[in-house]
Amino acid sequence: MSFIECIRERFGNSVIKHCKEKGCNLNLENIRNHIILKGEKICRNRKICDCIIFIERNGKIIVVIVELKSRTVHVNEVVEKLQNASQVALKILNSCNSGNYKIDFFPIVLAKKWRNIESRRLTDERIKFRNRNYLILPKSCGTPLNQILNNS
Repeated sequence: MSFIECIRERFGNSVIKHCKEKGCNLNLENIRNHIILKGEKICRNRKICDCIIFIERNGKIIVVIVELKSRTVHVNEVVEKLQNASQVALKILNSCNSGNYKIDFFPIVLAKKWRNIESRRLTDERIKFRNRNYLILPKSCGTPLNQILNNS
């Protein structure tokens, strides 16, 4: 069973087709062999980001956690949601990963409109995943995920 098939089997009730919310979306065009989990469906007991995406590509797994904002970005709340999502993603990863994969991780916040102060404060924050700290990537709604992955 592939990694993606394992997630689909174990977390099928949380699978969604698109990463979008209130007019903001992550463009997944040309992203193959992926699965999207709705954050609120997979974790109901704490704040969590909108989407957790797993991509199986070239012998590695790419984990993408995404918060979608149509209005104001409250930095502390977004950081909390992303950190909680990183912990959930790690549990899912451990439950389906045989350990043969290299793992890449991308915490992303998409917003319709960024104020400089929000963007700057967000990029000062870090999300911990597998004992490493990762920069949060603030982007505009509709940004292609391929563009983010290729530029990071």
